Amino acid sequence: MTTGKKVFFVIIFLVLAYGISAPFQKVSEPIYWGVFPAPIFYLLIVHVLFVAFIGYMAFGTRMHGRAEDEESFLAEIRREKGVGK
Repeated sequence: MTTGKKVFFVIIFLVLAYGISAPFQKVSEPIYWGVFPAPIFYLLIVHVLFVAFIGYMAFGTRMHGRAEDEESFLAEIRREKGVGK
């Protein structure tokens, strides 16, 4: 993953983390004269986006524990187990 992509993901993470931890006041009351939903609605949307982002980072990139070079990683495991001697 390039440095630019890492920085981009960190910025997205920080924005979503702020959205989750933002101190919303009167979260159950509609805002703007009852036209728009309550802030809790937006907080729930941010939670869903946060979970989707973490899921993407875990399974869509190589940041979830997979070895960069799978062939050498598998060869090392086989060597440790004594398979293929």
